[in-house]
Amino acid sequence: MSEDLQKTLTSVPSSFGVVPVAISALDFVSNALKTRSCSSLGVEVLTALSILHLVSNPEYVKLHITRSVRYITLEFDVHESDKGKVIGKNGHTIEAIRSLAKSATGSANVEYQIHLIEDRRVSGFR
Repeated sequence: MSEDLQKTLTSVPSSFGVVPVAISALDFVSNALKTRSCSSLGVEVLTALSILHLVSNPEYVKLHITRSVRYITLEFDVHESDKGKVIGKNGHTIEAIRSLAKSATGSANVEYQIHLIEDRRVSGFR
């Protein structure tokens, strides 16, 4: 992984916990593919590739990474028209992606949480 990308993806500790880092999923995956071998791509890249292959508008996919001692949270923000594709019927697609990430983690001491950002509107505001 390039040094610049590594610095970008390192979460910044703050008095409120860990500050999430956001990056374009396309940039994240292309940087990872340039700087890593295929056998060491990692759960983050595997998950981002899965999401990017599902959507019709990959240029709109944003990845928000939050790291803590025990958890790495990956939140994907996708184009409104692609949310149904990522969720799938009865949530089966997003659950399959979560299962894939859990399997790829193996026996690591960290747990991945994968979320789709569904709606950023605050109640009462339109």
